[in-house]
Amino acid sequence: MQLSLALLVALNTASAQESVERGRTAFMQMGCYACHGTMGQGGERGAGPKLAPNPFPYEAFAFQTRRPRANMPRYPQEYLSDAQLADIYSYISSIKPGPAAKDIPLLRAD
Repeated sequence: MQLSLALLVALNTASAQESVERGRTAFMQMGCYACHGTMGQGGERGAGPKLAPNPFPYEAFAFQTRRPRANMPRYPQEYLSDAQLADIYSYISSIKPGPAAKDIPLLRAD
């Protein structure tokens, strides 16, 4: 039995959304938010760099997570699985940029 293209797209979209939700949960449970902010915006006073929007390529993200430089704790596979790492990347990749200041009525000097 063949699945229709529309059904495959719907299943893929649902799966992608589930990955984003699992990633958000793992991001919070693993304490990533403490340094990088709840939306990956970066921590106060340089605690952790901005991760979103527009994160590094996955390979660089995974490398930094597994073999960090500076003060970031290491997250080995025994503590954070490859699937969880991919889900976290899905979460931070899903974060869209906010509006430009010029597009926020309250901030315009009209």
